[in-house]
Amino acid sequence: MTEIGLIGVPIETVPIRDAAIIMSAYIPSITDSIREKIIDSSKEKSLKVHDLGELFLGEFYDPGFKIDRKEGIPAEFYPEKIQTRDFNLLERGREYLFDLEDKLDLIIAIGPSHLGAMALYQEGDEVARLDYHSDFLDFDYKNIHFSYASYMNWVEKNVKPVRITNYFVKERFDAGVLGFDSKSIADERYLTSNHFDIDVDCFNSNYRIQDVYPHPEGESKEATPENVLNMISKAVPNKIGFWEYREKYDYNNIGLELIVDSISAVSRLIEQKSLKITN
Repeated sequence: MTEIGLIGVPIETVPIRDAAIIMSAYIPSITDSIREKIIDSSKEKSLKVHDLGELFLGEFYDPGFKIDRKEGIPAEFYPEKIQTRDFNLLERGREYLFDLEDKLDLIIAIGPSHLGAMALYQEGDEVARLDYHSDFLDFDYKNIHFSYASYMNWVEKNVKPVRITNYFVKERFDAGVLGFDSKSIADERYLTSNHFDIDVDCFNSNYRIQDVYPHPEGESKEATPENVLNMISKAVPNKIGFWEYREKYDYNNIGLELIVDSISAVSRLIEQKSLKITN
């Protein structure tokens, strides 16, 4: 049976109301509910997914209230009630995931902040990166305060070699994109990708998979769950990250269905390949 591991990365971007601050915060257990839903939905498809919990990013604490990306938190709760994410622990967490790669056929990572994606990047990866935004800024590496909007600068500096193909990018900021900027999925560079880095804000808004980021540069007609599932099925990656995913804003559970369908498709193809080798 295909060995599949599911891990959450508990980082969220939190607006501090009336303070003009957007905080990158460590929120323990923020992925617990969605991981449980993925596990349960996978069981319905006779898939065994190992719940690996959350990446260790600090000791557990309870903020005492729920975090909402759009509403933020009152200024009086900052910084006493909420912890800034520890970037050093996030970097160290990558090593834990790299060790798991030798034991698992597929790693699924999920989190509400795209900053968590850096935990899956490894030297030698071929990455299909699906995002509405480039997350790549025109600043000197040392001057960047790493956030969901600049994690690709960290990748550029710390992960070499890596081959990245960007799909569905509409907002490129001032530095463009890191890697190849594909204009269409007809360019099948993704076929050799072992790693899919998926920001759910890439999807056409009609699917209502997220409700945080608008699409001022227009929708990508190709950014459909069906197309993305087809890309994953053809490539058969061993790592898939689903980022900026917040189940509250996945109104019709289409995002959840895509995650589970992706696990099912990759698992089925791995098992088919294994049977061919055995026979």
